Amino acid sequence: MTKATLERLANCDDLQLWINETLVRAVELDATETSYERGDSGLTVQFRRGTRVLETSGPDIRFQGDAIPRLKRMARMDPATESSRLTGEFDVYVGDEEYGLRAESTTTDSGERMVVRFRKK
Repeated sequence: MTKATLERLANCDDLQLWINETLVRAVELDATETSYERGDSGLTVQFRRGTRVLETSGPDIRFQGDAIPRLKRMARMDPATESSRLTGEFDVYVGDEEYGLRAESTTTDSGERMVVRFRKK
């Protein structure tokens, strides 16, 4: 990670820091998407490039109830929408690179799933 990225991460609360670290990890892995899935046993994060799974972490109960709502706010989604499918977009910087992210949230049988897709700007 670059010094600029570390400085930006230093000013975050624990949840935001964790989310940022997962997004940075996705860039390090050259992932095209990151999936956050909340289930009974915790939150699982999976990094993918196309259909290939690059890395999976969790399930982790630490941010199980908070990570997906925070990602929705980052993407300026409207949680009051009646639809089970919400979409939004936001940008992140990793080092000197800017990435446009498209976030999509769906309800699944096991809980809730949030997918963040990456495209380099």
